[in-house]
Amino acid sequence: GATIGTPDYMSPEQARGQSATPASDIYALAIVLYEMLTGELPFTADTPIAMLLQHMQAMPPSVLLKAPNLPAKLELVLLEGLAKDPADRYATAGQLADELRRVTGDQT
Repeated sequence: GATIGTPDYMSPEQARGQSATPASDIYALAIVLYEMLTGELPFTADTPIAMLLQHMQAMPPSVLLKAPNLPAKLELVLLEGLAKDPADRYATAGQLADELRRVTGDQT
């Protein structure tokens, strides 16, 4: 019944003590993608609890503010991957990858 994971990549539902699901993996993948594109995590905090609260409550900073040369629609892809409600995220990693290809003109 214990929650296991790295707070930097934990989904909001995991932060609330719920079990991880495939939607949690999509969230973590979107965190990694954000980090790859900007060189930074979307959320930072001094303690693991503060980090988990950000995952549950805060919107990520705009990826375009940190990397303005990216396609604008890429932000929408990240926001869907980082949706607080698991039902609002991509259903599969394949769907996320397909959308990335579409908005980047297949230059991924």
